[in-house]
Amino acid sequence: MKYTRTLFWSIPLIIFDYFKWMLKYSRHKEKYSLEERFGAVQKIIRKVIAHFHIDYNLVECDKFFDAPEGTGNRFIVCNHISDIDPLILIACAKRPMSVVAKIETKKYPFVGRCIKILDGEFIDRSDLMSQVRVFKRVSDKMKTIPNLDWIIFAEGKRNKEDVEKVLEFHPGSFKFPMKNGLEICCFSIWGTQRILNIKDQSKYYPVHLKLSATLTSENYKDMSTPEVALYAHDKVQEGVDELKLINTDKFLEMNKKKKKTN
Repeated sequence: MKYTRTLFWSIPLIIFDYFKWMLKYSRHKEKYSLEERFGAVQKIIRKVIAHFHIDYNLVECDKFFDAPEGTGNRFIVCNHISDIDPLILIACAKRPMSVVAKIETKKYPFVGRCIKILDGEFIDRSDLMSQVRVFKRVSDKMKTIPNLDWIIFAEGKRNKEDVEKVLEFHPGSFKFPMKNGLEICCFSIWGTQRILNIKDQSKYYPVHLKLSATLTSENYKDMSTPEVALYAHDKVQEGVDELKLINTDKFLEMNKKKKKTN
């Protein structure tokens, strides 16, 4: 039922916007400012995921989302439990944000096109040289796009088996931000694993997002990449452990109210 509802409202919207602006924005990015492209992508993402009846709950995220103007590029790591995770982060953002995504995502007609519009990159985890080239391009882009934050899911893949346990973070994911002295922002997300689950026919889906830790260049100057990866992993896991409790209560409360209303 939820997929019927979502497809009914979203597909016409996506097709219309795809030909109206998505194609030209992705093919001729130089003609449009980053702010204009990001605003358009964020707007359509918010419209699409609204049809899933998602309720956003931000926990201790003010320091990140309300950062003053002039804050440099930031590097975002987060656990990955659903294909909708990057969309949630982009929907919540208050300034441009892009993604380093797995190479398979490039073929996705909607998500892949959005990433291209936002100057994102696609990484092949099985090709070490490909990874080097991708992070080199990201590093180069930072010099010309200083206010763009970057998301990467350091687990390397979506966690399909035990979503409560954050998979090991790949140390290689942290070489790029550490080399460039970026602030590393560790986010925990919970609740998105229900949204695309065809067996879950709930009416409402609360999603909780928490800024679990922030590492500056001063914090990690004496740390190795494996040490930073382990630290970030553990902080994200702590956040997940906290969020799954409050999210479950919120989920039951919202759907119980809906049931009574009906």
